[in-house]
Amino acid sequence: MGRAGSQTEDLQVEFLVELGPFTLRAGCKELRSRVHEGAEVPSGVLPWSLANDLPWLEASPPSGPTPAEVTLAAVLAGLAPGVYTGQIAFTAQGAQGSPDLLTVNLTVLPRVEGQGPRFIRGDSNADGRMNISDASFTLTYLFLDATKAPPCLDAADSNDDAKVSITDAIYSLGSLFLGGPAPPEPFPGCGEDPTADALECGGAPGCR
Repeated sequence: MGRAGSQTEDLQVEFLVELGPFTLRAGCKELRSRVHEGAEVPSGVLPWSLANDLPWLEASPPSGPTPAEVTLAAVLAGLAPGVYTGQIAFTAQGAQGSPDLLTVNLTVLPRVEGQGPRFIRGDSNADGRMNISDASFTLTYLFLDATKAPPCLDAADSNDDAKVSITDAIYSLGSLFLGGPAPPEPFPGCGEDPTADALECGGAPGCR
């Protein structure tokens, strides 16, 4: 145990995300926790934890020793355009001003037509159409060679559940051969994604 005198520990909190059809903006803040004069801390390390009940925000890690870096990420699924404001609380026993509240302001701007990447949903290999080779391409990426990523992950997300998984290949095959539902828009032609997610898309070569 060491004895600290007016020691300052910093948590760097940054939040700036620009993804998909929405643009999300928030400020940056440096959170400073000062240990009380004479408080005993192990070798100057200050344990801390955070409380977050905002459904549109993920914060990690939720606790740890200082110094530390906390990553904030927006939960995009179902997030409508608008302004969101909330607070997360940082607590550190023996620190001045604990708990320290960090205000997060999030602005979600409506999608502007013509600015998003264009693709065909289900066209994982970006050859301009959805067929059995796309399901094979997705499965190869998932289970055999992660370096062979689809040019547009949004296109590989056949069922539009905001992630690429084996269910996308199953969905595509069901649509092609078992009379299952067609992929959500944009399908069967090129278009922009009408739903928000965090999947990357550089655009499909045949849709530019």
